[in-house]
Amino acid sequence: MLELFYVLKSPETSMINKTLIVTALGYQLLPEDVLPREKYGLLGFLDNFVTIGFAYSKVKSSVTPQIANQVNNILYQWFGVESSQQQLGSDTPSYEPQQPAQPIYQPVQPQQTPTPNPYGQPKKPIWDDDEDVVID
Repeated sequence: MLELFYVLKSPETSMINKTLIVTALGYQLLPEDVLPREKYGLLGFLDNFVTIGFAYSKVKSSVTPQIANQVNNILYQWFGVESSQQQLGSDTPSYEPQQPAQPIYQPVQPQQTPTPNPYGQPKKPIWDDDEDVVID
C-alpha cells in the first residue's frame, strides 16, 4: 500500500493509474463491501485483497528506484527492517536506507541480584528451580 501511495504522488504516473490507485485505496475505507464480512466471513476480506492486488499489478511498472527507496526508508523507520522483497532476495535491486532509524526505546535488563528485605536478609525467590515439586 505504501508503494501505491508513492506511485500516486509521483508526477510521472498517468491519470488512469492514479484513478485506479485512488479507487482501490478508497474501496478499503468503504463501509459496504461487495462481499460483506458478516455474511461471508473470511471471504469478506477477499474483495479487499483483490482490489489492492489488481491495482498493484497494473501500476507496479511505475515503481521507480526512488519510490522503492522511499518505501524502504519508511519501513525501516517504522519497523527497523527492510522490505520483504529485499529480505527474500528478489530480482529488484537493493536500496539501502539513507538514514537508519534510532531505536525508540532501550530494553530494560532484569536485576541480577535479589533486593534485601528490611531485616537485612535477601529475599528468597517464590519459585526455586533447584527444588523438586510434586503435584498430587
